[in-house]
Amino acid sequence: MKLGLCLNRVIHQDDTLTNIIITPACLDACSDWEPSQSDDENESLDGLTTTARSGDREWLCNLGVRLGKLTNLTHLTFDGLDPDSKDLERFWGEIAVSTSLTDLYFINMNLISCEEMLATASAPNITNITFQRCSTISNEIGYDLLQQDNHLTTLCFIECSFNNTNTMKEIVNFATELAHLTSIRSFSFTSCSFDNVQSICLVRCLNEESVNIIDVHISP
Repeated sequence: MKLGLCLNRVIHQDDTLTNIIITPACLDACSDWEPSQSDDENESLDGLTTTARSGDREWLCNLGVRLGKLTNLTHLTFDGLDPDSKDLERFWGEIAVSTSLTDLYFINMNLISCEEMLATASAPNITNITFQRCSTISNEIGYDLLQQDNHLTTLCFIECSFNNTNTMKEIVNFATELAHLTSIRSFSFTSCSFDNVQSICLVRCLNEESVNIIDVHISP
């Protein structure tokens, strides 16, 4: 369910929510949120009701806190967001306190710079991350994920393009950083921006550099 349709349920901690999608339009809906009189009297909502403007950085940080506290939220999708948005820079880290999240999806995003966004991957029970239709993903994304205290087992890329992965040396560096994510058991690349030679190099390097036996799937 899109956040714009369940914003009040998130704010009031509806623990029946299991799957939420956040888009730019959802963040616009946050800007229009107005607390009710009972909300104003609810001390647990002070961070949302006393902030100067709904949807700004402080308010979104508090919204991240509310998302992180949903006890049955397992799947969270970010679709079309700007990972460099100043309004979201504290929002990502607050989500990482979630103990229920298992799967993250990043869709339709430019990820040349995404270190702050990947703080979400440090939520203790995240095991699967999928990137779909993301462009210019940093070739250091393995290193960026390694900086998070994560327990990932599956990493999927679908219809993605990557920055600085044109030469064999760059492919090797990219694969080596991914291979350092020692908890991962499966890598999947579907319809990504690798030609046949690059794909062969990527598979070989991941298998050679990984300390564990892993599955690597690359398909056109």
